[in-house]
Amino acid sequence: MKTKILIILLALGFLLRIALSMVSYNGDVNTHISWGKDIVNNGTRGFYERDFSKNYGVSFANYPPITMIFFSFSYNIYALIGPFLWKLNTLFSFFPSNFIFFWKEQKFMLPALMKIWAILADIGLAYVTYLFTIKLIKSKYSKLPLLTAGLILFNPAFFYNSSYWGQIDALPLFFIVSAFYLLLYKKSLYLSSLFIGIALLTKQTAFIFVPIFGLVSLNRFGINKTIRGFFLILLIIWVSFLPFIGKNTAIIYPFATYWYKILNQYGSDYLTAHAFNFWGLTTGLGHIQDLKYLILGISARYVASFFVGLIILSIIYKLYRSKYNNQYTIDTIASLFLIPWTIFLFSTRMHERHLLMTLPFLLIFSIKNTKLLIIFIFLSLFNFLNLYNGWWSPHPPEFFIQIFSFPTIINTLIIFQIMFYLFLTIKYFKCKIDQNAQYK
Repeated sequence: MKTKILIILLALGFLLRIALSMVSYNGDVNTHISWGKDIVNNGTRGFYERDFSKNYGVSFANYPPITMIFFSFSYNIYALIGPFLWKLNTLFSFFPSNFIFFWKEQKFMLPALMKIWAILADIGLAYVTYLFTIKLIKSKYSKLPLLTAGLILFNPAFFYNSSYWGQIDALPLFFIVSAFYLLLYKKSLYLSSLFIGIALLTKQTAFIFVPIFGLVSLNRFGINKTIRGFFLILLIIWVSFLPFIGKNTAIIYPFATYWYKILNQYGSDYLTAHAFNFWGLTTGLGHIQDLKYLILGISARYVASFFVGLIILSIIYKLYRSKYNNQYTIDTIASLFLIPWTIFLFSTRMHERHLLMTLPFLLIFSIKNTKLLIIFIFLSLFNFLNLYNGWWSPHPPEFFIQIFSFPTIINTLIIFQIMFYLFLTIKYFKCKIDQNAQYK
């Protein structure tokens, strides 16, 4: 019975996203289309050296190879379907000819194909959180696993991001959550390492989870196997970049490209790129360059990096100290939502969609104490409002825009977010490192 309900939920979540994918899309999708089109027309060789601003009027290629291949595949499918439909039209007299014109003239069809990867990742993420919850609560008969799947599938922060806006944040999340499920419950180091490698090759935001992956791997498998796991990750990255090599044929080309053209060239140079976080609270949402905004004579970029780095090191150290604790798994899950949340709240250059990285692990964590689900629901709606506030599509009544554009309303919501963050962070650090430690 539970399996049937799960299948129905997954199907409904998929249909909801397919319907939304053909309604609208953000301008970012035009960039994805240009990248995919360029690979189809010109191949992958030298891809990361091309001038996309000059050739297409879009930003430089700053996503890793696997995502670029996905975009090119979607573009190729779109390009092939048109001639295929025409051939069917010539072969069969009963074929609806108007469908050909619908396909070609429907401006949302190609963007919808670009979104399909994030949509599938959303569905996969819901399924993996379902499995994660079963293992965590150690019961196949509880309704909580279905609840977690539903809270992903019908969560506006997720479906607005993937199927309406057209972003791909769900892609790395699916592989990250899957990797930790395999690591914690299946004890499959190499398969989980493979998933981490794929996550890093879909979007660079996955990088923030690597330290926790390494620490848990050390605890579970020891240093020799962990080194082999990381070698596998590096090998996957290296091999994936080989088809994209241009004039530079150096053996370190894959890692240099990933570091300089993907990791270090990603995002804006503002204190906040419309993220409702600490910087939005203290300086507003204006375009203030973080390197020029000084705190005691030091740029905000470096102050924020030091502060965030200190918190992250403290979280990792706490997890390291709790390796003999019977709450080690839940401590690991707590660290997996606290680190991206810390980065979103206090780092500069954050986009509104980066908060999504916090949500799956916060949901899984909250299942151990369902009273904490109120925080997950608040943060989900908060993230959706942050996304919606940056675009206002579909266009709401004017009074709604005025209310949720009012600085006092936004600042109040940010303060609540910070309060919830501090509550869970203190709870994480107060949980004693002993055999009786419990999250209550």
